Amino acid sequence: MPQPTLALFTDDMTLINRHVGFQRKNGMVYYFFGMTPFYHHREDDRSSFKHVICQMLSNNIATRVEIHRAFGIPERGISRWLAKFKTEGEDCFFKKKR
Repeated sequence: MPQPTLALFTDDMTLINRHVGFQRKNGMVYYFFGMTPFYHHREDDRSSFKHVICQMLSNNIATRVEIHRAFGIPERGISRWLAKFKTEGEDCFFKKKR
């Protein structure tokens, strides 16, 4: 029988939903599933930010509404990122523009 997960978050962590949160520290952003970190990037790295958001959405870890509420990003923008991610692949945000 599956065991329920108990998410334990510190006070300085911002929750995306009851399982996922993020924390800004020393110019970095760390993403946590419970207390387990699963991704990090520099605060000014937009490509990595879009990538991790699309990963969370693709893996059903978070919803567009939860992302919108946690980061203040318009849902239309999130939908565009996700469409690009699904059609062009995981490296779409890291490709150099011509």
